[in-house]
Amino acid sequence: MRKITFKIATLCCIFLFAACEQTSFTINGKLVSRIIRFDGSSDAINIFDYEYDNQNRIKNFKYEDAKAIDFFCNFNYNYSKKNKIAIEGYGTMTITDTINLNKDGTIKDNYTYENGYLKTANGGLTKHTYSWENGYIKTIFVDYRDIDGEDHYETVATFEYGINNKPCSIDLFWLPINFPVKSYFFHIGDNFFHNAGRFGKVPDRLISSISTVTTKNGIQTETSNVVYTYNTDTDGYITKVYVSTNGKPSKLLYEIEYQN
Repeated sequence: MRKITFKIATLCCIFLFAACEQTSFTINGKLVSRIIRFDGSSDAINIFDYEYDNQNRIKNFKYEDAKAIDFFCNFNYNYSKKNKIAIEGYGTMTITDTINLNKDGTIKDNYTYENGYLKTANGGLTKHTYSWENGYIKTIFVDYRDIDGEDHYETVATFEYGINNKPCSIDLFWLPINFPVKSYFFHIGDNFFHNAGRFGKVPDRLISSISTVTTKNGIQTETSNVVYTYNTDTDGYITKVYVSTNGKPSKLLYEIEYQN
């Protein structure tokens, strides 16, 4: 299998949101109905349920913490205003917000793009700068300081790419980056929005491994090597993501279900 290797520098931060009324944004492939995130064992820790409108945009998103008693939140999305989405969340917590979008449907607030690819993401205490080459992420530089400004963190990771990334209603490419690099995709956040394309173009292959080196105030503090394997259905869509960390046995990380 062909592998493509790049370097990446990244550390924690924000999340997924957005949508709007524009003509250039389309959703291709199967519709994801549920994503289950596991804690490295057989126990689910997060459950994400999705419903779509007649343009295959997410109209309702439900988040449930599988380990917390009665912790959940439903989010409804209103696309009536051009290049905006009104969000109302209710349940264990209540959220009301409006997300601004670019004309191509990508999220505008706190993000910039170049040639359709995510270029920068500003998360307050973090600033992410992305570098792409031939349609693949080459590097991400993240400048992260803790809330009191005393500690400065960087994570440098080397990525390898493997099997084909088949487009569907949600950009599943970002799933592995949340572990161990802790990117801001598919992570509990302010507005919860995961429709494919909202953060620009993605590579046509899925991540097969991430090797990381983390520094704190210029001193190396941690290294890791994480390998990802995937199960797919007969149409080539991802159904399960497994992870092996530092040579340990592979464990289930995500399970994906689709509408019939």
